[in-house]
Amino acid sequence: MTQPPAASPRRKMRPGWWVAIAAALAAVVLVVAVPLTSHLRHPGEAAQTPSAEPPPAVTYPALAPLPTIPLAAPPPAAIRLNDSGPEVPVVTRIPTDKKIVFITMDDGTFPNPAAPRLFAATKLPATLFLISKTAAKTPLYFKSLVADGARVEGHTVNHPYGGLKGRSEKVQHSELCNSAVQLKQIFGSTPKWFRPPYGTYDQTTLRTAKQCGYQVSVMWEASVIDGVLCIAQHQFGAGNPLQPGMILLMHFTQNFEHDYRTLLAAIQQSGYSVGRLSDYLDQTRAPKTGPHPSLVVPKPVTPISGPLCPDVAAAQASQSAAAAAAAAQAHASPTTTAKD
Repeated sequence: MTQPPAASPRRKMRPGWWVAIAAALAAVVLVVAVPLTSHLRHPGEAAQTPSAEPPPAVTYPALAPLPTIPLAAPPPAAIRLNDSGPEVPVVTRIPTDKKIVFITMDDGTFPNPAAPRLFAATKLPATLFLISKTAAKTPLYFKSLVADGARVEGHTVNHPYGGLKGRSEKVQHSELCNSAVQLKQIFGSTPKWFRPPYGTYDQTTLRTAKQCGYQVSVMWEASVIDGVLCIAQHQFGAGNPLQPGMILLMHFTQNFEHDYRTLLAAIQQSGYSVGRLSDYLDQTRAPKTGPHPSLVVPKPVTPISGPLCPDVAAAQASQSAAAAAAAAQAHASPTTTAKD
C-alpha cells in the first residue's frame, strides 16, 4: 500500500510580520475614522489642526509715494502765554518767522482706516482734538495714532450743534470738564488744550475751560475742505499762501487720505516743515502781569486771490436743520402700527 506523502512542516511566521500587519490595519482604521469623526463635531466647534503655525501677517496695499516733509526742530526760546486771568488764552497762530506749520485734526467721528497707515508712513506730529464720546467707541484706533506721534486734546463730550457760544455755564462746564475726565480715562493723561466746536466761544467758554484744567484754546486759520486747502475762505495758491506759524485743520472723514495728501502737497510745495505744537505750547507761562486774555493775532495775510472755497459749514448747518425738522415732524405725526 502506498503511503500518503508526509505533510510538509508549517512555516512559522516571524514576530515582526505581525507587528507590520497590525500597524497597517491601524492606519486603515485611522483613515476611515478621521473623516467620520469630523462629521460628529458639535456645531461651532473648531477643527483641530495638528500644525501650530502662526496665522499669516496682515498686509496693506502699498501707498503711493507721499510728499517728503521735514520735521521742524524745537524752538530756541519759549512762547510765553499770559494765563494770569480767569480765562485761558486763545492761540490762533504760533508767533514765528520760520517756515513752520502745525497739523491738527478734529472730531474722530469716522475712524478712517487709512489714517494709521499714513501716520506710520510719514511720522509727522498731529494734534487730535477728539470728541470724548466718539473716542471712547474706538480707543485702540486713536491709541495707534498716538503711538506714531499724535497727541490727543479736548473737543467737548458731544460737540454740541452750533458750538458753545451763548450756552449756559452748566452746559459748558459739563461739556469741557467731562471731556477732560473721559479722555484721561481712555489715554491716561489729562488734556491741556481744547478746541471749541465750530471755533465759536465766549467768555464763559474760556473761563470754564480754565476751571476744568485746560491751559489754552487752540484755533486755526487754514483747513482742508473736500480735498481743497482753504485759507480765509479762498483756495490755497500763489496769491493765498501758507504763513509761518499757521495752524492747519482737517477732519476724520471718508476722504481722509485725499485730504491728508492735499495738506502734505501744499506744505511741500511751499517749502515748509511741520512742527510739534507741544514744543511751543508746553513752555513756561508768562509772568502774571499784563492784559488778558493773550490772543496771538495772525499776521496780515497777503492779498487773497483765487476761487472761493466751498462753504461746508453752511452746508452742514442746512443738513442738520433739515434733519432736525424731519425728526420733529416724525415725532409729531400719529404713530401707525404695521400689520403682519
